[in-house]
Amino acid sequence: MMLRILKEGLGIEKKKRNVVYDDLDHLAGTWSAEDAAEFERITAVFEKVDEDMWK
Repeated sequence: MMLRILKEGLGIEKKKRNVVYDDLDHLAGTWSAEDAAEFERITAVFEKVDEDMWK
């Protein structure tokens, strides 16, 4: 098993893998410009650093 892993890692052998992703790809590109602007407005508070916490 270790030899197989090394060969795959070095690109000597390729193992065909069926990768199934369970992510948010189905949402990509579905927001309107208004949705995106609202999201950025609402989440802007997370861009601010609380300087007192880092003293």
